[in-house]
Amino acid sequence: MITIDVKVYGGVAPLPIRVFIDNIANFDDIRFSRDASFTESFQLANGEYYIIISGSNPPDGKTIVTVSGTDSAGNDIHFSKTKTGELYSVLNYVKI
Repeated sequence: MITIDVKVYGGVAPLPIRVFIDNIANFDDIRFSRDASFTESFQLANGEYYIIISGSNPPDGKTIVTVSGTDSAGNDIHFSKTKTGELYSVLNYVKI
């Protein structure tokens, strides 16, 4: 199980927050967008994934992107990035 938590601070995100969970081995990918902060969980099959989260910040705002969960061996997965500036993109590799 993977949980994606995106928190926008300083106002409303001027553009949708886009998420792409890319299953490297096939085309069983997940794509979605949200207009505001969100927390969502996904049950992913075993495999290797790129998780890409992108969007834009409100003027003088910031976004904190956190991905957490557990891989198939029971190991914790956790990364968190704070993004400032107008546009951002966060990329991470996860093996489930």
